[in-house]
Parts: sequence; C-alpha cells; structure tokens
Amino acid sequence: QRAAVVALAAGVAVVVAVGAMMRCGSRGGVLFLAAGVLATTPLWMRPWKTRRWPWAAALAGLLVVAVALAWTRMPEMRDSFSRLLVVEGVEGNTRWDLWAGTVRSFSRAPILGSGLGTYRYVIGLDKPATGTAVLEQAHNDWLEWLSTTGVTGFAVLTLVLVSLAVRLRSSRVRRLRFDLRYPLAGAAAALVAAGLHEIVGFGVQTPLNRYLVAVWVGLVWGVWNRVEAGRLRSTMTAAPTEVTESQMVQRAGVDDS
Repeated sequence: QRAAVVALAAGVAVVVAVGAMMRCGSRGGVLFLAAGVLATTPLWMRPWKTRRWPWAAALAGLLVVAVALAWTRMPEMRDSFSRLLVVEGVEGNTRWDLWAGTVRSFSRAPILGSGLGTYRYVIGLDKPATGTAVLEQAHNDWLEWLSTTGVTGFAVLTLVLVSLAVRLRSSRVRRLRFDLRYPLAGAAAALVAAGLHEIVGFGVQTPLNRYLVAVWVGLVWGVWNRVEAGRLRSTMTAAPTEVTESQMVQRAGVDDS
C-alpha cells in the first residue's frame, strides 16, 4: 500500500513536471529531460519477469497525459528544435563558432585555465566576429569549465562524476528498497538531464539551477550514507546475537528479493 501511494504521488508529479516543461517550450529542456529518463530507466524498475504490461501501460498513460497538456505548444516546439544550434544576437554565428573560440581560449592556458569567472573577459581574444555583441558564456558549460580551469579542473570534475556514477550504478541501486531507490533514480535522471543540457547551454550558471544540482548530488550521497550507516549498525548488533546475512541486508535498507 505504501508503495502504491508513493507511485501514484510520483506519477502526478511526473505528469505536471513534463507537461510544464513542454508547455514552456524549452527545446533543450524537453529533449534532455527525455534523454535523462531513458538513460536512467534501469534504476526505476526491477528486472521484468512475466507482468510487463502494467509498466508499459503506466508509461504510455503518463506520456499521453503529458502530451495532451502540451498540445497547443507543439508548433512552437517544432520550430525551436530546428534552431537548436542557432544563437541570437551574435551576428549569424552558431554555437559551433562559439565553441571553436572556447577551444582556442583553452589552448592558451591548458594546465590551469584562465581562472573561474574569467571567461567573459578573456574570450574576446578568441571569439568569432560577433559585431557589438559581448560574449559572456560559451553556451556549453563543459567547454567553459575546461577553458577556465584547464586540465586540472577537468580532472577534479571527472573524479566527482565518476564517484556519482559509482553510487548510481544500476546493479547497486536496484537492490535497495523502493523508498530509497526512487529518490536515487529521480536524482540520477535530473543530473543526467542537466548535464546533457549544459552541452548547448549554461543553465547551471543560474543560482537556482546550481542549488538544485547541489541538492540532487547531496541526495545521492545522503541516501548512500543512510545505507552504509544501516549496514554498520547491523554489523555491530550482530555480535551478541545470530543475524543472518539477509537480515543484515534488509536492516541496511537493501531488499534482497
């Protein structure tokens, strides 16, 4: 019963969120949110056995409701997707041109970069001809991070991403109880969507979006800290009494079924 209530509440939240995303017409938001959900599909469900139709019906129902909520925005979204790499106000230059200038800027200081927050000041040496337009972002936060922090910053960022990927490995997450698995799956979908969106944008430079990314990362570490603490307590209480391995796993917040 508890799982059913959580699933229904989450379904309502998903419909509202997806419908709002499509209604606002954010081309990158729609595209990369869908990509993030697809990439994290293994985290959301257990291995299917014989009853596959309930999952398929539920996913189809959510998609139909979301599309119905966003139907009036479909023409605008179609036109927006056709201009995904176009940047307004830079004298006809596309994102490819801006990225090429960012790579040239990185080559000037490849070890330590130009320094965090300096992109808008140093890109003037390498940016394409944008007329009077001032280029403040690279429209690709991954390239901008590489340009401003160099190989050193890229190595640090890689370590953070690898640590998150290890925590969100499907073989580990799918063994957890639903009340721990679903938050991790949701955080993973959001982080993947945000990471993909940063390829063509700079949304994380908005303070609210930075805060949300930090919350999702903290959620991942918080859930696993809870699991590890449960395992530690199980190990400590196993000394005076006989506790089976399956009982220890369940106490730690892991479902061995």
